Amino acid sequence: AQYVFEPCTGKIVALRFNNAFVEEVQAGQECGVILDRTNFYAESGGQIYDQGFLVKVNDESSEFNVSLVYNRGGYVLHIGVVEGTLRVGDEVHCHMDVVRRQLTMKNHSATHALNHSLLKVLGQDTDQRGSLVVPEKLRFDFTNKSA
Repeated sequence: AQYVFEPCTGKIVALRFNNAFVEEVQAGQECGVILDRTNFYAESGGQIYDQGFLVKVNDESSEFNVSLVYNRGGYVLHIGVVEGTLRVGDEVHCHMDVVRRQLTMKNHSATHALNHSLLKVLGQDTDQRGSLVVPEKLRFDFTNKSA
């Protein structure tokens, strides 16, 4: 079965530029965008963030290239560079990099399989201490008291 990523449209509820909230950002500016709705994954639990772009509804010349996504104070903050103009209240179509997400998902699933296998082979004294999940690789940190 193929996983289907549903399209997403969100409204810009906040823009952050030079450590201040602003009403508008223009071409070439690196800023943060907070939407009322997003399909982008924010970095969490050792798993890398999504990348992609946002396109302004009814104005495809206004685009935002998303390079980083973080959770800040309960809000998903998209970091990137503006092409065109974006304003608070604008609606945007969210286009995350599906290939990057699929590779990351595979490595995320592999960490669960690895954890299960280590518990089965090494026993309950095995404890996951951390992980890094990115598209091209994964790292799994664990301890075992009997090692």
